[in-house]
Amino acid sequence: MLLPSLSLLALLSGLVCATPTPSPSMYVHAQRTRPARGFVALSTASSDHMLDMRIHLAQRDPAGLRAVLDAVSDPSNPQYGQYLSRAQVESFTRPTDETRNAVNNWLATHGLNATDASSAGDWIAVQVPASVANTMLGAEYRLFAHERSNSTLVRTLSYSLPLSLQGHVKTVWPGTSFFNPHALPVSAVQPLRRSGPVPELVKRFDLSEINAVLGKYGLKPVSSSAKVSVSNSTTVLTPNDSATDRAHIDEILKNLGLPSLESGDVKVIVNDGPGTVFNGTTGSLPDWIQCILDHRSDCSIPGTGTGTTVAPSPPKQTTTKTKTTRTVTTTITITPTDEPTAAPPQPTSTSSSAPAPVPPPQHSSNPAPQPTSAPAPQIPAPTPGKTDASCKNTVTPKCLQQLYQIPTTRAKVASNKIGVTAYINQFGQKSDLRSFLQQFRPDIDDANTGFNTQSIDGGVNPQGSGSAGVEANLDLQYTIGLATGVPTTFITVGNQGRNGFLDTITQLLASDSPPQVLTTSYGQSEDDVAPQDAEAMCNAYMQLGARGVSILFASGDSGVGDSNDECKRDGKFQPTFPAGCPFLTAVGSTDGIAPERGASFSSGGFSELFAQPSYQSSHISTFLSRSSVSPSSGRFNPSGRAFPDVSTLGTRFAVINGGRTTGVQGTSASSPVFASIIALLNDERAQRGMPPLGFLNPWLYGKASGAFMDVVEGNNPGCGTDGFEAAKGWDPVTGLGTPSYPALRVAAGLA
Repeated sequence: MLLPSLSLLALLSGLVCATPTPSPSMYVHAQRTRPARGFVALSTASSDHMLDMRIHLAQRDPAGLRAVLDAVSDPSNPQYGQYLSRAQVESFTRPTDETRNAVNNWLATHGLNATDASSAGDWIAVQVPASVANTMLGAEYRLFAHERSNSTLVRTLSYSLPLSLQGHVKTVWPGTSFFNPHALPVSAVQPLRRSGPVPELVKRFDLSEINAVLGKYGLKPVSSSAKVSVSNSTTVLTPNDSATDRAHIDEILKNLGLPSLESGDVKVIVNDGPGTVFNGTTGSLPDWIQCILDHRSDCSIPGTGTGTTVAPSPPKQTTTKTKTTRTVTTTITITPTDEPTAAPPQPTSTSSSAPAPVPPPQHSSNPAPQPTSAPAPQIPAPTPGKTDASCKNTVTPKCLQQLYQIPTTRAKVASNKIGVTAYINQFGQKSDLRSFLQQFRPDIDDANTGFNTQSIDGGVNPQGSGSAGVEANLDLQYTIGLATGVPTTFITVGNQGRNGFLDTITQLLASDSPPQVLTTSYGQSEDDVAPQDAEAMCNAYMQLGARGVSILFASGDSGVGDSNDECKRDGKFQPTFPAGCPFLTAVGSTDGIAPERGASFSSGGFSELFAQPSYQSSHISTFLSRSSVSPSSGRFNPSGRAFPDVSTLGTRFAVINGGRTTGVQGTSASSPVFASIIALLNDERAQRGMPPLGFLNPWLYGKASGAFMDVVEGNNPGCGTDGFEAAKGWDPVTGLGTPSYPALRVAAGLA
């Protein structure tokens, strides 16, 4: 449903929302001065609007649980790998009777009864009319609209709690957090942005030179109103005279969140189609195009006078037939001139460091082998494997297996599982998965390879080309295509994801056997999430880590900005959430093969909400001493949790979506890749009676830090800046680097 003019409604309803004044017996628990960027206030919520309210109660001993996590995740600790059971974790997180009674008595005074919303009872749920919520919380719940999508939600800019509940309630949901439908997934499939300044070679291209070259290949000239840019776009879009092809291309654009062809905003002039420079089924790009895309300065451009002028070669032809019917190509794109502008300032918030740990308990649900006095095997120097030439243009599971030397043999332990989450109506297609495996993993018995489905918040997974979701298909196809034989669960979350992260984690915590690896390709800007909500969700990830679950999130696809290429209102870089949570592993992206370089879209930086954990502090100190972006610049919080932790290739991934092969890029391609590597290592460990790797970061920054190939080129620009530069060692573009499976095997005790 289309809404009336949002600016008009906001004006009529009062754009500036007055903050209610709490009574003397209440204190302000959460407050923000304005809605998250992209949202406008429309009107006061109707008095009978029902809020599905969740209240997070203070836990019994979170500091003790943090100490357990530190112990069981540190390879140098004797308790490494001695993970807790669900009941053992809940002994730390279950609220005290005093807390439960205080909150229940408060609710009863307003005629409300709560039910447990988590297995431990630290989250409770209650249905509350907006009028009652306003009274009990000293709040003003209002209807807000998201300007780009016209979707609406009910939130408040402030709420208060009785003084008697201080120390008993951690947060109330929904409160002051704003779900941004365009921030999910973080990996909106989009053309690759070039890192840093455009090379002089490209600057010297004018339209006459471009059109002269295009004419030699029989291509139509470029419009004089367009801006020419060269990129590693992975979107296959060029139409011909067929209305069917145009409709299909518009369908792809719609799935990618891009304008239609008719709008004139997207034109691709070099890709895999009849009469173009390159036919994706037959070979590689012409040398002069590949040279540009490799950022070289010695390219020989036909007809431009740049370098050694050579006559253009016709497209390569071949008579070899393969199972591949369509291949993603690198493209030259023509886009309108639309430069990003700086954003006005916005205040930020910080949090204090975690409490000091206490000695962990001496109980375990799966004891780890006792350490021996034998010297640890030397981790081999990580080196890239040799890849097929086609991998420069199209990335498939085979390319990743070659590059990172990932084994292709089938996993053997049925209890070793991997979970893939999906939000905002992203549906994984079984027919697309079968086609993908037949084309790119023909060695897998696809008849016996699939995924189980788990529903949260009424999530569904309808089948059919009309329900295909490129994000869900990407995550499933590369998880199943790389973690050969590892049982996969597709976790589909309904309710448009508005309670998605919270409900996903509480349901997994209620399970006696959650997947040992969980990969998620969705996220938000930190500014959109209230600090209290972010802390509550991050601590829930800590609980899963204590149970031996490796949690991986894509770091984001906006460089140091947000999804609108904007910084925070105060000019600081915009971190992403949950990637900035210290109890999970954030995965960034690289581009190119031999060498890899940091992808320009790869989000990374420093959290404004979470303190820097000790496991990464020495690596971060080294980076800050060398960084071209000074901590004194005020652009970021040098004492915050730094991310990403690791990276993998994240561009030019071939995906089958709705029965057609298309290309995607983003950190949401990278997270499933690294998750698959961890799942395979867990399988090998399980075969030897060893526990899973669990919370990865202390191992990654410690024992395994030498198992990554350092990426020293690239940067992640955003909001009018060059962002951070990749550097020797850890950096905020690629983290520790990209993985070498043979080296990680040694670090995981599998040598």
